[in-house]
Amino acid sequence: MLYEEDFSSPWDKAQRCAMRAHELYESGDIEHAIGMLDAAIEINPDNPSLYFNKGLAFEAIDCFQDAIEQHQRALEIAPDDLEILNALALDYTRNGEFDRSLEVFEYIERIDNNNEPCFCNRIITYTELNKHEKAEEMFYLAQQIDPDCPLCFYNIGNSLYSRAAFDRAIWCWEKVKELDARHPQINYRIGQAYWAIGNNKMAQRYFEEELNNDPSQIEVLLDMAVVLLEQGDTHAARNELVRILEKDAFNASAMFYLGESYLFDSKSQEAVDYYRKALEIDSYMSGPRYRLAQIAMNDGDEKSVAPLLKSELELDIQSPEIFLSIGTMLLKVGVVEHAIYSFLQVIDLDSKSVKAYQYLSRSLHAIGQYEDSLEFLEHGLTLDEDNPSLNLDAAMLYLEMGFALEAKKHLDKASLLWPENAELNEIRAEVEKALVYKS
Repeated sequence: MLYEEDFSSPWDKAQRCAMRAHELYESGDIEHAIGMLDAAIEINPDNPSLYFNKGLAFEAIDCFQDAIEQHQRALEIAPDDLEILNALALDYTRNGEFDRSLEVFEYIERIDNNNEPCFCNRIITYTELNKHEKAEEMFYLAQQIDPDCPLCFYNIGNSLYSRAAFDRAIWCWEKVKELDARHPQINYRIGQAYWAIGNNKMAQRYFEEELNNDPSQIEVLLDMAVVLLEQGDTHAARNELVRILEKDAFNASAMFYLGESYLFDSKSQEAVDYYRKALEIDSYMSGPRYRLAQIAMNDGDEKSVAPLLKSELELDIQSPEIFLSIGTMLLKVGVVEHAIYSFLQVIDLDSKSVKAYQYLSRSLHAIGQYEDSLEFLEHGLTLDEDNPSLNLDAAMLYLEMGFALEAKKHLDKASLLWPENAELNEIRAEVEKALVYKS
């Protein structure tokens, strides 16, 4: 029996493979889409659109080097195709090859200085390079060609968000919604900007709108849960986290935040269980060990604190507040060397943290390094000379170092600022004794 395809040309077969690849791509089956494109290329290797589409498929699974190679092959056949050139430039940006990306964009501009995408897409490159003035320049050049391009407003919104201009970012992203209500994740981005300025109610509203459009987005569900936790609505937060686990039973972040929800409700044993489950899934996750150490400290289990916090310090911690908390716990359990490391990390992240200088000084004081201790304490006092606790620390340190007059000066200041502190009288007696001995 003969079938219709027996009489079709190779180019017809290639076209059918390409059409099937498109269907697979749209359904999210990228691996099989690439396979169908390979079949089409084998039949018709001189068609640049096949390589171009294969590049787009690799982009969809974040294989940007592979995407670059496919777009380069497409350009060997169609060297001045502006759509392919734009795709290649974007892939270079996504792959961190910014100089090459800009070279391609500039080449496009030389071919056609009215090509709006080459300005619009360059906003992304300059944002990645933290060259925000250049990003804005590209935005305005693109606007002159197409003032209603939603992608331009989206891209410049990302630039504004990255430099903490959250109100302006919200305005740009609202403009995107006006121009293209179905723009991917636009409600999520607006919600993130409101969250960044502390408006959790508005953040929740936009996250809900995003989830109404696509309830399967795990990253949005997770951020929604955290926003609800920050508002104290632990029950609603747990509902969102359970929804995540229904889709992904091994989501370590959902496990961690379930632990956070129970800790918020003072149910420490339930919290411990979820923190441990999070670590079973992701042993390199930052956060669970820190929380387990806090709970152990509160329960009086000081032996468990140091091993947990030492392990935590080997992970990626970005928050100066977490480093400060870790340092103070380690100092309390006598692990001074790691406490010093923690406080130095705080200062690296926040050079004006008075508490970091104070606790670093106390740590060095504890191991007898008085000169270094005094240096950090004096730096803290330059930041906050009227801090009663710092002045009290200075009085005690100067007293131990044998500088009774300096000790008295700081003690007098501490007494004015903190008259109700009973410890002051005990120190005053020692200072007066030292002054008498000195005279």
